Amino acid sequence: MNASPNTMNIPDIRLPMPFIVTGLLMFVAAQGMILASVNPLANGVPQSPTVLAAAHLFILGFGVMVALGAMYQLIPVALQTNIYSTRLGHWQFAFYTVGTVGLWWGFFDFSTMRLVLFGSLTVLSILLFEYNLWQSIKSVKRTAISMAVKCALVYLLMTVMIGLWMVIDFISPHLGEWHPRLLYVHILFGLIGWFTLL
Repeated sequence: MNASPNTMNIPDIRLPMPFIVTGLLMFVAAQGMILASVNPLANGVPQSPTVLAAAHLFILGFGVMVALGAMYQLIPVALQTNIYSTRLGHWQFAFYTVGTVGLWWGFFDFSTMRLVLFGSLTVLSILLFEYNLWQSIKSVKRTAISMAVKCALVYLLMTVMIGLWMVIDFISPHLGEWHPRLLYVHILFGLIGWFTLL
């Protein structure tokens, strides 16, 4: 006789699914933008507005969006805990989607005010995500997986905060020569810290 799984331990797919579907749609849009950005890339201008817009749509819209949804699905399974608030997760999805599309729009025509506005909304959504997951895992037993998740969350927070700091520097220049250096830290923390630890 086969025992049926306890439905209390099965994560609700309604929270991660919008992240994953939206991420896949943004992947398609980002690929189209990357194809449209061939000239700036071929001419050695990787920081042109269209390339930055395509890169952020690909990374934030696809990579991070799918990773956020996957975290909502995998944390209950890997760490045997419930998500603190699925309602907060749905709000976080809405803020993150609007923030990401707004950042794409801001980079596309390099509107610094839109970059700050939608960058702030994206940071707010990441703060909601962080709060939701930290509350979810606060009582989880310390294991290699739980430590990797916690470190990944710290790197995600540092990545978005540095990104917002760099956007603010476009409006009120204060970083000077540190701006391009922070760009490398921003990329390093996002790729090596957040994605690799996941």
